[in-house]
Amino acid sequence: MLYNETDALSTVRGLIASKMTKTERECELFVGSRERLSAGEYKATITARFMPDGLDAEALTKEFMKLFIQGDEIVFIRSYPAILAEKQIRVLDFILEATISLEN
Repeated sequence: MLYNETDALSTVRGLIASKMTKTERECELFVGSRERLSAGEYKATITARFMPDGLDAEALTKEFMKLFIQGDEIVFIRSYPAILAEKQIRVLDFILEATISLEN
């Protein structure tokens, strides 16, 4: 069980660092939204944003799916290409959800 967003982001960042090449590792991670599940638990939506050039999206999707199987309480939801209009660059966003518990 994850007890804070920092743990969730560190888990995702660690996976990216261990499985991707240096170029692919340069990604932006941020919490996009939070939703209350029950008393003492909420779901944080984490976005991992990559530049798509040379990125093996299928392999990265499989690695993200393993996080839940390994018991890290992080679930892969979807990925999609996007364009950052202000910078005119293409990115590939991976959306993950982490369950955060307030109980230690």
